[in-house]
Amino acid sequence: MGSTLGIYRRIGASRVRAQAQYRLSLGLQVCGTFLFAFMDFVMILILFTHFSQLAGWSLGEIAFLYGTSYMPFRGVDVLMTNMDQLPTHIRLGTFDQVLTRPLGSLGQILTGDLDVRHVGGMVQGALVLAYALAQVSIDWTPTRVLVLASMILSAVVIFGAVWVATNSIAFWTTDGREVANTFTYGGNYVTNYPIHIFGRWLRRVLTFGIPLAFVNYYPSLYVLGRRDVTEAPSWFPFLSPVAAIVVSIVAGMVWRVAVRHYRSTGS
Repeated sequence: MGSTLGIYRRIGASRVRAQAQYRLSLGLQVCGTFLFAFMDFVMILILFTHFSQLAGWSLGEIAFLYGTSYMPFRGVDVLMTNMDQLPTHIRLGTFDQVLTRPLGSLGQILTGDLDVRHVGGMVQGALVLAYALAQVSIDWTPTRVLVLASMILSAVVIFGAVWVATNSIAFWTTDGREVANTFTYGGNYVTNYPIHIFGRWLRRVLTFGIPLAFVNYYPSLYVLGRRDVTEAPSWFPFLSPVAAIVVSIVAGMVWRVAVRHYRSTGS
């Protein structure tokens, strides 16, 4: 197990070194991604020039949701670059090369390419989170610190699992990238806001179907000391790690079934 992870780590590192050969280009791309990501938060700032609160949440609290979602999401985006190219690999038959190597297919796809420019988005998310922590008043306790740390780590796993599961549809449709983007990039957008502003049916989907509500909404209620207007059980804020484990297991099962369905191009 350790040796296999070491191989994946070396493969990923080689991809990073390849991009780092063109330092100016990489630096400009990282800066460009940072500025582009910042425009998303600017839209929230513009919104709060007209309203003092959004569904009872202040600007600092919305910024907290944004930062705890955007930072891990862009971290996952670094790893999932090649997953977005999965339909192309299937359509051209180059996925055959993955299956002939003595390594796991999913690990090879994830480390086959890394998009370092999304580090700019991670930095932007981290800065927004730092701004949020300066704006909100939190009664810090060891449990709140642990919940904050676990929600960010769980968000990485949840976003990654959703990315893998939804992109696996390409094994049946040969494409489906836009469908996957609805759940990945669309899911990131949804988690920038408190889920109680959405309809009941969507809240249920985000809680029990695709557990994006556990990315940051429920744990944020505990960290920020807010009351949950959706009347969910009081222990929901502590379920992010559980949701991450469950959704990663499901994503792994979906991937294995999808790979078994693969029949190459026939050429």
